[in-house]
Parts: sequence; structure tokens; C-alpha cells
Amino acid sequence: MTFLRRATIICLFVISMSAIAGCGREKVSKQSERYGSTGPQKVAVVIAASGKLEQGVKESVLAGVYKAAADLDAQYKVFLPGDLVNNEETLRFAAENSYGIVLAVGQGVEEDVNKLAPDYPETKFVLFEGEVEHPNVAVVGFNEEEGAFLAGVAAASLTRSNLVGFLGGSMLSANHKLEDGYARGVQYINMTEGRGVKILASYAGVTEKAAGDADKGKELAINLFWAGSDVIFSETGNMAAGAAQAASENRKIMLSNDVGLMQKLPWNVYGAMVKNYENIVYDLIKKSFSSEFAAGKKFYGLADGAVDLVPSQAAPREISDKLEAVKGQLIKGQIKINSIQLNKELVTQVNSMPVDLNKPQPSQRRPAQQTPGSGTTGSGINQDGRPGQDQGTPVEPNPGNGTGQPPDEQGTGGTGQETGQETGNVPVNEGSSGQGPEPNGSIPPVMPGT
Repeated sequence: MTFLRRATIICLFVISMSAIAGCGREKVSKQSERYGSTGPQKVAVVIAASGKLEQGVKESVLAGVYKAAADLDAQYKVFLPGDLVNNEETLRFAAENSYGIVLAVGQGVEEDVNKLAPDYPETKFVLFEGEVEHPNVAVVGFNEEEGAFLAGVAAASLTRSNLVGFLGGSMLSANHKLEDGYARGVQYINMTEGRGVKILASYAGVTEKAAGDADKGKELAINLFWAGSDVIFSETGNMAAGAAQAASENRKIMLSNDVGLMQKLPWNVYGAMVKNYENIVYDLIKKSFSSEFAAGKKFYGLADGAVDLVPSQAAPREISDKLEAVKGQLIKGQIKINSIQLNKELVTQVNSMPVDLNKPQPSQRRPAQQTPGSGTTGSGINQDGRPGQDQGTPVEPNPGNGTGQPPDEQGTGGTGQETGQETGNVPVNEGSSGQGPEPNGSIPPVMPGT
């Protein structure tokens, strides 16, 4: 065997062993990330077997756990769906193996925590949302009405038709909490800016399962758009995904309760309400290692960094600046949401407005022929006799081109062949290039009973 051949074999052997070692380190790294450290205090995170979590929830919870593990020398273990038989057995396993605090994350764990907590009085349980009362259970609630209030402020500032929509999943009290906060945000703009914005509210059904129907969400969103709303705020779930698709196809604006939709369709989903678990989780773990752990339900909100409304990259700068100003006033107590009075005419419930499939959808309807460069933002009268423009001074929005992608550099938002948009003198947002044309307001709405 020549010297060159021997050298080649040795080099190949070294490379192969390095690759094996690298794979081993990667496996150990992933294992460590999942099963945690080995400190004296033990923390368990149980991700519900349903696997139904809002975008970013698991990551936000684990960020708090990782921080606690580093700062407090805690051992943690993350139980994922499928690790054990079901939620109950996973929670029981954690309690019987000396985990001092167990974080139950996701849907479908409330009954299991309620059942097991009395059997393990030395174990502290944390439930996110829900209603469980035991001396060793802390329930985390969110002041979602604060995020919905900000969505109302944004919607009322964005609308050019003076009509915005709210799309809820089920007709339960928790969802009316979102509608109420949204309505007060709209009313705040009406009061402070002399606007006359109204709200159309629609719900997908009665039970929690109603929010899981994407087709229903799309249908209801189209109804709201046909009725004249040019901005809607939707609850989370598959229903919101359908509503976002309707907003994209019809060149309208949506505010969501799901940050994932905003990341996917930023040119139509102008903002998302988010909930931050990191600081809450860290605080609860820290208190569980001492005598400061408090059972019962506690609500966290904007002042705790737990609730926020995050604008997308397509949202006009004026909206972002206004939201920051309002947030500051809310935190300082200068704006008190519940003190804002709502009048009976502000919200109209429109739960039964079937789409007439024989009529062209808004995205198929073309505006009247116009001269080149005239644009589509005149202040005349619509075909149904209603004023074409409101009498306020809203920020001019620029929804995308129906593809979920930024429009072309000329700001035309595409060819206009799919949506019937004119490509004349259309304004675009300051400081951005090519965000597409604004809604033209020329589509006659479908009102209830027509």
C-alpha cells in the first residue's frame, strides 16, 4: 500500500468519525433542549395532547422555563403530545415523580388538572385559562379586552367606509369580552377624533368548535365585506384563517388574534393581538420555589407585558405611532377602557347573512369605467345611494394584491385583472414602496334581507 493510499484512508476515517461525533452531539443537544437541566428544583411542562395551540404559545412558555432553569438552577422536563397515554397520565406521572410545579399548556387539560390536584396537594399546578379552584392551582388569565381595544383603535383609524367588522367564533361570554373591548376601542376613536364608525358583529356558532371551521370563517368575512366593512377583527382558530383568505382575495384589511396569520399575509393582516407567557411563567416558577406561590386566578395585561397588538410591516406608520401612544395612556391609567360608554347604535349583530352564490363575489366585481389616472377614491355617491366616503380623516390603507405577497414596485398591487382595481393615480403609504392600491369603496354592499 503506497503512502498516498494510506494517507487517503486515514483522512477518510478521521472525517467519518468527526461526522458521527457531530451527529451524536446534535442528538444530545436536542435531547437536552427537550428534557432540560438537572438542578435541584423540578419543573414539568405538559403540552396538551390535542396539540391545539395558538402560534408561538409553546415557544413563549418554554422561554420562561429556560430562563428560570438558568437563573434558579431548576431541572425541567417538557412532555410533548404522544410521550405518554393522555393528558391525565402525563400530569399524574409528573406529580408522582417529585416535580414541584407542573405547567399545563393547551386545550383539554382543565378537567384533568381539576381531577388530579386534590390527590397531589404538595404539587403546584399552573393552568392557562380556565376555571379551577384548588389550594395548589394557579390559573393564568389574560386581559384580552386590552388587546381587542387596541384592535378597535386600529380598525377605526384605518376604515374609509366608517364601517368595521368583528368576527367571533362562539357566542360565549369570553368572546363577547373581545367584542366589548373592540367596540370600546372604536368608540374611543369616535369620541376623540369626531368619527362616526359603526360595527357589524358576526359569530360562527355557539360552541368552541365553531372557531375551527375555516370555510365558515371565510363565508362570514365575505358577508361583512359585502355589507360595507373594509376592516375586520377576527378571533383566532381555523375560522380566522378563512377570514384572512377572504381579506386577501377581496383586497380588504384584517386584524387578527393569531400572529401566524399576520406573518403569512402581512399585506392584508395589518396587525395581530399577542399574548406573552414568558414573564408570567418565570414569575410563577420563582414563586413556587418559595412560599410566595398564590393559588387562584390572576389576570395579566398590557402593563405586565402579557397582552399587546403588534402591527405588520404593511401597517401605516401613523397607525403604529397611534397605537404606541394609546398603549402608554392605558398603562398610565389615563385611558380607562370600562369608562368608555357604548351606545346601542354602535354595534349591529348580523349572525345570519347568507352569501348569494349567484352574485359575483367582491373580488369579481369591477368598478365603473374611469378615465386613466382618475383613481378610485372620489367622494361621490355609491350605486346604492350611500355616501362613497366617510366624513372623517382616516389613515389611507393599502391592502395587498390578493396573493399575500407585497405588490409590485409601481404600487399597482398586480395587474388588477383579478380584482378589477384601477391602476391610475393610487396613493401608497409613505416610507414604503409598492404597497398596492387602497380599497376603492365601489362595491355595493349586501345588506341583511337583500
